[in-house]
Amino acid sequence: MSYRLTQAQASLVIFLSYALSFLPPSPNLQNASKLLLGVTIPSYTQCIASLIVGQEMNVVHILSTDISSKTFAPFMHGKVEFRFNHLSPSAPPTLFEGPIWIFVDWVLPELSGLDMIRRLRNDPRISSAHITMVLEQCDDDDKRRALRAGADDYLIGPMNRKKILDRVLSLMSERDVPLSHRVLERGPLLMDIDAWRTSWEGRTVELTPHEFRLLRFFAENPNRALSRSEVIEALGRDPTSFDGRNVDAWVRRLRVVFDRSGINLPLRTVRSVGYVFDS
Repeated sequence: MSYRLTQAQASLVIFLSYALSFLPPSPNLQNASKLLLGVTIPSYTQCIASLIVGQEMNVVHILSTDISSKTFAPFMHGKVEFRFNHLSPSAPPTLFEGPIWIFVDWVLPELSGLDMIRRLRNDPRISSAHITMVLEQCDDDDKRRALRAGADDYLIGPMNRKKILDRVLSLMSERDVPLSHRVLERGPLLMDIDAWRTSWEGRTVELTPHEFRLLRFFAENPNRALSRSEVIEALGRDPTSFDGRNVDAWVRRLRVVFDRSGINLPLRTVRSVGYVFDS
């Protein structure tokens, strides 16, 4: 279900979501939403999330193992923005929201392009991304090996910004298949990424969009110590405006939400390092 709100209504929802996040769920909130907004919404979190999703769905992420992709400027096509990012095996984890297109070079400094593709296909965060292998030469055997490794297609390099955009735009116009529904499971935790819903052993846990994204980042990188700077970067915050104290406050509020529901969230603090989601 989508919600069509005026700017004033959207601002009111954002304010109420923050204020009411400190209160236990109540049927009276549904009546309040209908009175104030003219609509009945299942939760304030989902309503705000619909606004965020509406923005994020207009962003297409293009990741490339070519170091020069760091210098590629974003591209606007209608209401869609195409953002370029460099992808390396040791790159810090981050959240990807919206369609993802990946271009992998045949030869990489740390591992082969084939191994890189296999690694990407085993990463639940981006396993559904469209992957193009960039070959060094037109070799039929290399093409077959790329497809067997998990590539969707291939191109002959070298690549540049225009060539990448031409491929993405041409394939996007041909694709009429909806993206698979994304669900993240970590033991009793289930997160419906597309619907912005969270549950623990079948019980719904109401999270604000910021809390949802924070928990998703930890759950997508289980059993790994994540630094506070990685959290700030993954959530798209400005590192000059946010520091470790902000992250500690975010985690504290997230824990409080689960504590109120009688849930012991397996998010462990590692002194002088950061946090680990134990799975």
